[in-house]
This record gives sequence, structure tokens and C-alpha cells, in this order.
Amino acid sequence: MMRDERGNNGGAGGGLPPDIDPIIKGLIDRLPTAGSVWPTKQRKLWLGILENSFKLVYEAESAPLFNEGDHGDREGMMR
Repeated sequence: MMRDERGNNGGAGGGLPPDIDPIIKGLIDRLPTAGSVWPTKQRKLWLGILENSFKLVYEAESAPLFNEGDHGDREGMMR
């Protein structure tokens, strides 16, 4: 990934907020450049590491928004 002198990757966003956890920032820094080949197995590994990093860095809500297995049921959100 090409970075400019400010450490940005050239996107319009101008970099990450300064309060991003270093674990999350490190994973984002490891993303391949847009349009490059990223094998599915490596994508799944990266996403799994990101998910587990969220569990480490952020506290969970007190009550789950969805019951286990309800991930595809968006209708319940509209009630």
C-alpha cells in the first residue's frame, strides 16, 4: 500500500481518527490496495482477526440486539 508523507493511503478520508486503537489501526494498515487480488482465505482470516480485536478493544452492549441466529432477520429492527 502506498502512503503519502502524512501516513495517509491517498484516500479522501485523510487518515484515521487519532483515538483508533493501535490493534484496529494495524489491521486497517494491512488491507491490500483497492483492486488488488486478496484471496478469500486471507480475507476470512483478516475479518476473523478484526472481529476478535473488536471483542478485545470494545465492551459489549448490555443486551444483544439480535438473538444468536437472527443475523438475517432485519424485519425485527423495524418493530
